[in-house]
Amino acid sequence: MSDWRIILSTTRQWNPGDEFIAMGVERLLRQVVNVDSMAAWNRNPDLFIDEWRDSTLRPDFLTNSLRDPALLFSNLVVAAGSPEWCGGPMRRLYEEIAQKPDIPFLVVGAGGGSLPFRPTPLDEEVLRRKNTWISTRSEVLAQQINEYLGEEKAIPIPCPAFFSGCPSELPSEGKNGRIGLIVQSTAVRNQSIGDQLYQQITDLLSKDSSGKIDIICFYQDEYSRFQALFGNTHRVIYHYASDRLLGILSRYNAIVSTRLHGAIGALSLGVPSRVICESENQRITSTLCLFPHELLASLPVDDAISWAKQQLDQTDTALPTGLLEFRNQTEATYLTLLRRQLNCS
Repeated sequence: MSDWRIILSTTRQWNPGDEFIAMGVERLLRQVVNVDSMAAWNRNPDLFIDEWRDSTLRPDFLTNSLRDPALLFSNLVVAAGSPEWCGGPMRRLYEEIAQKPDIPFLVVGAGGGSLPFRPTPLDEEVLRRKNTWISTRSEVLAQQINEYLGEEKAIPIPCPAFFSGCPSELPSEGKNGRIGLIVQSTAVRNQSIGDQLYQQITDLLSKDSSGKIDIICFYQDEYSRFQALFGNTHRVIYHYASDRLLGILSRYNAIVSTRLHGAIGALSLGVPSRVICESENQRITSTLCLFPHELLASLPVDDAISWAKQQLDQTDTALPTGLLEFRNQTEATYLTLLRRQLNCS
């Protein structure tokens, strides 16, 4: 089969991190197969009747995404990461996959929270198929899946958002001599950080007089809040388009981020990055474990900003040590396994 008609499960206009994952998955797939078409199964919670509680699509909502999976016209289904790679908003897609046993299903970069893996009977039926392939961005989740299924089905590989950009795509005009601080607040449902971490970040910004730290927001609600709080003392950056947002990150000397995929997306472009998060956030910490500590790690707020300020002193544009070697190694792993699964030479 020379041409592939793909359904890609992701979110659109909801979480830029999900779109970074989708960008990385698409970049990998296009090195393996000839993509004839790619349609989105959009898990944006606005499209469902009751967000996370009722996974039935709203009948009155028009969107340039699939309303029905339409596997009649597709020959490959791909779930691009995130914790919502089974269950909930994926139910309708899994129902169609179950009726089409010859169509391969790839789960690329599955994530998860701290809860044990507990699939529905429908999920389990699809996941047990021989033409279902699973990679996870967490060793913990891979172990949970494999123990539940009783076979070595899931393979832990660094998150595919690591391929959302490429160091060769860095802007020709060079770095802007600034630190990008990607922040969350308590403003966006299901996308918030804890009160203590939020307070630490706002205290730091209130005291900062360097003029070197820009606030970068992934959500409009966050932008409105931080613009109101710090718009007179800091540049507050936002863009609705995820690809443009990724381009904005490429200009910085360093990125410090409460958002996991903000840091990984920046690192994909060769920008030194660090994460700040609560220590109990297993979703983030388990993902970081698959990256070398010197490339991507979690630090306390003050330590992360101190580290970022050291990057401002770097006069050359050299990539972080070991980045290309690790990227090439990870990419080779993905491509080998995907080609094997899809029977591509």
